[in-house]
Amino acid sequence: MIDAAKSKWVIEVSDENFEEEVLQRSAQVPVLVDFWAEWCGPCKELGPLLEQAAADRKGAFVLAKANVDVAQQLAGYFRIESIPAVLVFKDNQVVNGFQGLVSEDDLKKFLDELSGPAPNDPLVEAAALEEKEPTKAEATYRDLLLKDERNDPARLGLGRVLIATGRDEEAETALSMIPDAGEFGAEAVKLRRTIELKKNASTAGDEVAIQNRIVADPENAQLHFELGNVLATKGIYPQALESLMKAAVLDIELGRGAVRELMVKIFEIVGVRSELADTYRDKLRAMLY
Repeated sequence: MIDAAKSKWVIEVSDENFEEEVLQRSAQVPVLVDFWAEWCGPCKELGPLLEQAAADRKGAFVLAKANVDVAQQLAGYFRIESIPAVLVFKDNQVVNGFQGLVSEDDLKKFLDELSGPAPNDPLVEAAALEEKEPTKAEATYRDLLLKDERNDPARLGLGRVLIATGRDEEAETALSMIPDAGEFGAEAVKLRRTIELKKNASTAGDEVAIQNRIVADPENAQLHFELGNVLATKGIYPQALESLMKAAVLDIELGRGAVRELMVKIFEIVGVRSELADTYRDKLRAMLY
């Protein structure tokens, strides 16, 4: 076991320094947050394995140790109900993780995947084709799923292609096999929420017409909500959130209901821990409570 204090790749984090040490740092390098406690036996087995791996890999990732008895707000925010629990952050978002004690071999495999897929990986090639040659990308994803129906990265890729080509129902079917929780849950939720917002487009109304009505009746909360809905279906999320906040300010009950529900969906699309989501989550919480 190494001395964590002597390793520059192992740090301690708290409620106070989490944003700087984990979120900001994750823009440059993956950060693994190890939620643990002194009284947790399995934590004492997993911790040294993670610390040694961080030292051995010399900067391939940073290990952030979060004692749940100290960093109680963090544990609550990320819904840590059982420890040890590990979350991986990249670009300010949770992208992977696991719970419980794992074997050294499983841990090695998990950490190896952090460095990214190997060259000529069909998943990488298919992802590069999604925009310009979606038919080829779709064929690759379907072929990968024929070989292994549990290939969730391929299933996510197929979902993206189906959504982009207007086949939302097929995408929903494909994505339904991926649970919200787990390694690929966040991306699956994001795609499902995108489909939900697209469904709203048929009833969302015309943006220009709604804006004209707002000019005539600027204190109408429902109109601001409708504008936020229209903007969200178009993927214009910052303006959508601003319109929804305006609706909530004008009508608190609307804010507690439909506004909050739609804002949560947008947060899941832009990234639950993204700066945009954090900003408007705080604004909504301050206004409602």
